Amino acid sequence: MIADHLVASLREFQAAAPRVIGAYSQGLPGPAWVFTGGIHGNEPAGVAALEQVMEVMSRWEGKFAGAILALRGNLAGLRQGVRFIDHDLNRLWSPEQREALRHRSPRLREELESLELEALFTRFFEAHPGPHYLVDLHTTSASSAPFAIISERQAAETLVNCLPIPVVYGLTHSLSTSLNVYIDRNGWMGMALEAGQHQAPESVTRHEAAIWLLLARAGCIGYDQIPAAAAQVSVLEQAAAGVPPRVRVIYRHAISPADQFRMRPGYVNFDPVQAGELLGESVTGPVYAPDDGYIFMPLYQTLGEEGFFIVQQT
Repeated sequence: MIADHLVASLREFQAAAPRVIGAYSQGLPGPAWVFTGGIHGNEPAGVAALEQVMEVMSRWEGKFAGAILALRGNLAGLRQGVRFIDHDLNRLWSPEQREALRHRSPRLREELESLELEALFTRFFEAHPGPHYLVDLHTTSASSAPFAIISERQAAETLVNCLPIPVVYGLTHSLSTSLNVYIDRNGWMGMALEAGQHQAPESVTRHEAAIWLLLARAGCIGYDQIPAAAAQVSVLEQAAAGVPPRVRVIYRHAISPADQFRMRPGYVNFDPVQAGELLGESVTGPVYAPDDGYIFMPLYQTLGEEGFFIVQQT
């Protein structure tokens, strides 16, 4: 009876197109997973990876414990290929913002998008017993090794250990209105996964590999059920070779459009930098590295609230 209820409940989510990429369950007890791609509309790799994973799931013949829901994030942004239309969808998730949106008619496109996503998160997790996981798939404007952004909860650390990629700590303190922080405040487990440059084909491949490994780590599928399991691990290991395995954010260079910030060309994620190194220019003059470390998420696009971060190995 419970299994029938869980499988039947997926029909509601599968019908919520175009937001829903796919939903799958066999009604067996296990973790409930939500994956989001395209929270930033100029980051299509996560959506493409989820489309491919859910296409495989539609033909799944093995055992699957739990349930999975794959979602497109910023539909308007994805249609236009831009980071956002009115407001960054990944900067709307503080408790104050969520409360305000529930008590007024939203005017911004991304506010509506966030309410639609929140409703799907809530209904899916209410319909499927835990544990509950939410993974937000992203890419970067600069070339990059894949990496995970997590809080410092032990559960998140245990989960991410199955991925042979760098882990970034401390970013949730700098980005207190991000979806990653919302995940943590709701008591769910999860992370943001960054796979590489926005348009790079390998970003799709890396996201796919991470999704399969996470599902296996949580016990939804067996490791031997992962399509080309050894190759999936190798994809991530090779992409992360030479990058510090654990880093912490020590500096965020916040910007606004009035700053007219321009990152110096040529930096990629995790390039080493030294204190005093010239990193960019703004209307007020040169911008220098405040400390030794590694450059993180250098900005090479027109929209964004951070010019770069500095991280150090933990």
